[in-house]
Amino acid sequence: MSIRLSCGHCKKVLQVRDEHVGKRVKCPGCANILLVPNVPQAATPTAKPAAPGSPSAPPSKPATASPVTKEPRQAGQTPPTKPPNATKPANKPNPASAARQVQAAAKPAARQPAKGGDTGTRNPAKSAVKPVPPSTKGKAVAPAESKDGSPKRPGVARKGASTSDADLAAELFESPATPKAERKQEKPKPPEDRIVFNCFYCDEQISFPVSEGGKQAPCPQCRRIIKIPKPVKEEPKDWRQPLGPSLAKQTAQPQIEGAWGSIETTTVSRETLIETEAAPEYRDEWTLRDWLVRVGGGLAVVLLLVWGVLAILDFRTQQKQASALELALRYVDAKSETKLPPILAAEVYFGAGLLALREQDAEGSRSHFRSARAQAAAVADNLVQRDAFLAELALAQIDLGSADREQVINGNRLDWNVTQEEIRQSLNLIKRPQRRLWTTLDVCRRLYQKDQPARAEALARLLRPGQEEEADYLAIVGLASVNEDDRQRFADLAHKSYLATRKIRAKPPAMLIALWHFLGVPKKAVEIAPYPRQGSNPSAEARLGYAFGHALRGEWPQARQVALLQPAYPPHQLEAIVAVARVAANEPEVLRDLLEGTAALAESILIRRQPVAPSALTDLIALGSRTELSEEMLSLAERFPPPLKSRARFEHYRSMLRSRENPDYELMQTEAEKGDQADAILLALFARHNARFGSDSTVLGQIRTWEPEHLKPLGYIGVALGIQER
Repeated sequence: MSIRLSCGHCKKVLQVRDEHVGKRVKCPGCANILLVPNVPQAATPTAKPAAPGSPSAPPSKPATASPVTKEPRQAGQTPPTKPPNATKPANKPNPASAARQVQAAAKPAARQPAKGGDTGTRNPAKSAVKPVPPSTKGKAVAPAESKDGSPKRPGVARKGASTSDADLAAELFESPATPKAERKQEKPKPPEDRIVFNCFYCDEQISFPVSEGGKQAPCPQCRRIIKIPKPVKEEPKDWRQPLGPSLAKQTAQPQIEGAWGSIETTTVSRETLIETEAAPEYRDEWTLRDWLVRVGGGLAVVLLLVWGVLAILDFRTQQKQASALELALRYVDAKSETKLPPILAAEVYFGAGLLALREQDAEGSRSHFRSARAQAAAVADNLVQRDAFLAELALAQIDLGSADREQVINGNRLDWNVTQEEIRQSLNLIKRPQRRLWTTLDVCRRLYQKDQPARAEALARLLRPGQEEEADYLAIVGLASVNEDDRQRFADLAHKSYLATRKIRAKPPAMLIALWHFLGVPKKAVEIAPYPRQGSNPSAEARLGYAFGHALRGEWPQARQVALLQPAYPPHQLEAIVAVARVAANEPEVLRDLLEGTAALAESILIRRQPVAPSALTDLIALGSRTELSEEMLSLAERFPPPLKSRARFEHYRSMLRSRENPDYELMQTEAEKGDQADAILLALFARHNARFGSDSTVLGQIRTWEPEHLKPLGYIGVALGIQER
C-alpha cells in the first residue's frame, strides 16, 4: 500500500510506501526533506455494555463518525446515526475534506460526557479502535484519539508545532477530487538557484543546485550517473553584437523577433511565379503625381535626345552651307582660272550678301551687295537681265537699315542714311524708265512698312532724272503711303510740279492721274487727261492712270474695261492690264479673271513685232504663273526673243516653285544638261529649292557633274541659300 503526498516546495505529487510512515524522505524533484504522515484509518469501536453502577457506560450502538454531522451532540443524548447506505463513498478521498471530517468527528467525541455523570477525560485504555479493513479504503474514517481526548495527528508531530491537523492534512495530501484542468493551470516554476531537467535514463524530473552545473552526479531515482547540464542564461538578443571577430566572416545572424532582415529565406523569384501562373500579377495604381513624374521624365529624355540629334544635324548642315559658299566664292575670286560672265558673278555675290544679311552681318552683306552691283553695271548685252537684277538688289538692300541704335552699334544692321544711299545707287543704274518707276513704287511701299516715310520722299526727289518726271515720283510716294493726309499732301505737291512743267512735258503724269482718281477727286484727274470713253483713243498715260486708279479702289471690272478699251494700241493695252494685275497680285481669282486672254494679246504683239516694255512682258509671265494660266504663260515665254526669254522663264519657274514643297531633281538636271549660259540663273533657282525641300547631298552630287564649269558656282550658291532657308 502506498501513500500519496505533495511536496510543499515544488508541488510534486509523490507516492511513498506505507512502511515509511512517520519517517523523513527527500523530494526527488527539489531535494526538500518531507515527513511522511501517518494517515489515520477509520475504525468502528466496539463498546462493551457497562455494568450497573459503573461510572460510565458505552452507548447501546457504536458511534460512527459521520462527516455530515452539522450540530454537536448534547449531554445525555444519543448521537443520530445515518444508515450505512445513506452516504455514498467517493471514489478517491480528498485529504482536505477528510481532515475536516476527522476534526468534526473528533470534537463531539471530546465533548461527550461519560455516562453516569463522569465529565472527565475518557480512558484511552477502554477505547479500543479496530483497524479499518482494506475494503473500507476511500471511506471517511474517524481519527484516533490522544490521551487528552483530542484526535491523534497523523504521523509524528514536531515539537512546538501549532499547525492543526486539518491544515497539515491539506498541506501533505493532494486532493484526488481536484480536476486535472485546475492542476494544469498552475505549473510549478523551477527555482532560480536550481537546475531542473529530466533524467536521461528514467525520464524523471530531477533538480540540482546551480553550482553543480556541468558536473556528474547520480540520479536520485534510478541512481545512474548522469551529467548535470550547465545553466543557460537567456539575455535579450541584439543584432548589433557580432558573432565573432570584427573582420571575420559573419555567419547567419540569429533571428530577432520583430527585426527586419533577420530571416534568411530561399524563395522563387516573382517573375518565375508569374510566368508559371503560380502567383497573380499585381500592379500598383499610379497616382496623378506618379503619372506626371513619369511622363515628364520620359518627355524630358525624348526632348533631350531630339535636341541632341538636331544639334548634330544642324552642325553638319552649317558645315555644308559654309563649304558650298566657299566653293561658290572661289569662282568669283580674282585668282580663279574660271572667269564668270558679269551677270553670273553678280548672282553669286548677291547670294553671298543675302546669307550675310540673314546671319546679322550687315557690313559683310553690304560689301557683297556692292560687288554684285558693280558686276551688274558691267553688263551691256542683256539689259533685261540687268534691270531685273538691280530691281531685286534694291529691294533686298532695304533690309540693311534699322532704326535700332543697338543693332547698328553691334553691326547687325546699318544706319538708314547709309542704307538710303545704297538703295539710290542701285535704282539709278536701272536703264529702262518703266522698270525704274515700278521698282521705286515697290521700294517706297517697303519703306512705309518699315515706318520710314521720310526716306521714301527723299528717294523720290533724288531719283528723278529730269524735272519733267518729278510729278510722277512724288505721286508714287503718295500712292505708297498708308496715310490719307500724306496722300493728299503728295498729290498737291505732284500737281504743282505738273503745272510748273506742263509746257515742257511731252506726256501727262500717269501716276498723278491714278493718285487723284484713287483719292476720289476726278476733277483734278480730268484737268490732266480726259477719262477714256468707248470709241475714243486715249493716250497710254491716261489709259494706264485711270485703270490703275480703279484697281487701287478695288473696282476690278472698271479697271479691266479701261485697260482693254477699243480702239487701242495693243502694247498700251498690255501695259495697262499688267499694271492692274500688279494690284491684284495677292488675289488669285481676281488675277486670273484680269489676265484672261492676255497671253493671246502678248503673242499678237510679238508676231507684229510691236515695241513693248520688257518689264510688262516679264511681269505678265510672273503674275500669270501664279494662277491656273501657268502652262499658258510658259508656252508664251518660249516665244520671247533670246535676251527676254531667259528672264521670262526664270520668272515663270520662280512663281511656280513658290507653291511647291517637293524637290524636282530631274528638271534641274535637264536644265543643266543644256549648258546655256543665259539660263544659268535657273540652275541657282532649282538648286536653292531642292536643297531647301530635299537633300542637299543629292544636289551637291549633281552639281559636280555639271558642264561647263561656269554653271557650278550658281548651283553652290543656290545650295547655301536653300540650307539657310530650311
